Amino acid sequence: MKLLQRLCFAMLLAACWGSVALAAGQKICSPIESQKWRTVTPVPREWTGGDCRSFSESIGATQYKLGCLFSETIGEKYSWSVEVKSVEDETAPPPPPRNCGW
Repeated sequence: MKLLQRLCFAMLLAACWGSVALAAGQKICSPIESQKWRTVTPVPREWTGGDCRSFSESIGATQYKLGCLFSETIGEKYSWSVEVKSVEDETAPPPPPRNCGW
């Protein structure tokens, strides 16, 4: 029983530190100003594609991508949506192929 208690405690600590969340995927919003700059911003799980679009527009970006980062050691550790060519387009892009909740 002590081993099970220790395992549960370790899992609780991992969840508090975010490693379990990263295994499930961390949402990323990537505002882009073509040929000038790009940023990669971790965002809360509650964010939608519309939130990323609004954020991108608010910092002067004209394009954006939705992304995910993962902590697994097997397979791709990242996944990106197609690039939205204009923040004025309110149609959300399809989520990344390996989706983390977009």
